[in-house]
Amino acid sequence: MFEFFIDTADESYIEKKWEQIREFVSPQDMLGVTTNPNAFFKVGDKSLAQWGSRVKKLCRLVTQIRKDDKGIVHIQFPNSVISPHLFKEWVKIISTFSDGVTQLGIKIPPFKEALQIARQYRGNVPINVTGVADAGTAIFAASYGVNYVSIIPGRMEEIEIDARLHAAYIQQSNLKGAKIITGSMRTLAGLQWCVEFGTVPTIGTRVLDLINGNNAPEIFKWEEKDQNDVLFCPSITSKNTQLSIDFFAQMDEMGKKAYSDLQTLTENRE
Repeated sequence: MFEFFIDTADESYIEKKWEQIREFVSPQDMLGVTTNPNAFFKVGDKSLAQWGSRVKKLCRLVTQIRKDDKGIVHIQFPNSVISPHLFKEWVKIISTFSDGVTQLGIKIPPFKEALQIARQYRGNVPINVTGVADAGTAIFAASYGVNYVSIIPGRMEEIEIDARLHAAYIQQSNLKGAKIITGSMRTLAGLQWCVEFGTVPTIGTRVLDLINGNNAPEIFKWEEKDQNDVLFCPSITSKNTQLSIDFFAQMDEMGKKAYSDLQTLTENRE
């Protein structure tokens, strides 16, 4: 058995898929839901108000599935440029998105300024550093005492970056208590190695669609396996950095309306 997040903002999809797999999975192994601006965009949500309404539904569903107060829904700050006053406002705003039971976490980029700002709130809200495409950046982000670091092995493998090598090196490092989340998987084979490497996979609809009553009993028995030590940090090239740059360019575009709403709301309160 392994712990995982579900990666979509579509609460109806989660509800239907859970009915298909629930007999093979402990509710406590489903840690919660991860979202980002692209996930909201896919379900037609662009404004901050729409994000809030959707997140509240997701929180209620996580509470319903887990039947406790330990679940979490991760929400990404709507832009890769983070300022202290906007982040402070963001923490206040998203607190109104919860159902009062399931926790809310904040996803941020792995940039130094964002990490410095978010570090001030880590005792109040879980911090998840996302869009990471190399081992060095993952270890750097973890050094700030964040709760989670999310790497994107599916996207890495699509451009022929050895995601397994980076994941293995990250996992043998001192991460200051941070958990490594792996996302953007494209295949069941990708999900399997992420589990065997001891990461926490966040499973999107592309892979969830491949899981059914026939293969679920075997899939949810997958466990972590010992990996060979990696002596030196894997090479970090322009392919790694450009992948993260492109990731946040996409997220910024999808989160443009919500970010504008946040700026307007903050200005009106000043």
